[in-house]
Amino acid sequence: MRPSGLRRRPSTARPLFPPLVGLLPLAVLLLAWQMLGDRGSADFPPPTSWIEAIEAVRQRGLLVPALQRTLLVFAAALAIATVIGAAIGTLLGASTVARKAFGPLTELLRNFPPPAAVPVAVLLLGNTTTMSLIVIVATALWPIVLNTQEAVRVIPRVRIDAGRALGLSRGRQISSMIVPGVLPAVMIGVRVATPICLIVVLLAEMLASTGGIGHLILERQRLYDSAGVFACLAIVGVLGLLTSTLVGGFERVLLRNWPPGHNGRESP
Repeated sequence: MRPSGLRRRPSTARPLFPPLVGLLPLAVLLLAWQMLGDRGSADFPPPTSWIEAIEAVRQRGLLVPALQRTLLVFAAALAIATVIGAAIGTLLGASTVARKAFGPLTELLRNFPPPAAVPVAVLLLGNTTTMSLIVIVATALWPIVLNTQEAVRVIPRVRIDAGRALGLSRGRQISSMIVPGVLPAVMIGVRVATPICLIVVLLAEMLASTGGIGHLILERQRLYDSAGVFACLAIVGVLGLLTSTLVGGFERVLLRNWPPGHNGRESP
């Protein structure tokens, strides 16, 4: 029996994220596909033929530039969406007037389907990287906006009043009272926005033919290269796994000792 004055410290061990054991069913499926598949099939070629197809694409100099463009647009869009989403969410959460004035507009925009926005954006801006970024950011920022807004709304009013009573400037109140309360919510929004951002990047590349992995998938499909299409889809799956893992790891590092001054030890 433990002495009554001692408490069990919470375990700091964290499972792998995403859990690698969760990939076991996929590995079994691919193995069965490889063993039972027909290399001569035009529709469902086995996984080993995917490697050959994507190697042919790489040798033509198409794979690496497509990967670079997709990752660059994804990273830029996610960063912009995080900054804009956190700013809008803070404004809507802190101001009742802003919430009443722009609440219906935000509800309209966040439910607007990205496929419908791409043709309009192409007409206005052309097939450019700027067009892709605008469409992707406008779609991916809403989880960040909503999480930030709710986090700001639940900050105790007495904390804000205390800051005003101490004569803190508006900027100081935001940095020392609002940011510590909303950063975890912002990171949750970023985690939700990450797969959305990657999906819309690929969608924009397909619909607007702006290059990248999405355009490469469409090109392979037009050439009836089923193995190439499956290979590109496998690459997209790996990208999704890696980006989610990286964002989750960054969140754990950022919030490890959050709020500032917290050393992770329990109070006696």
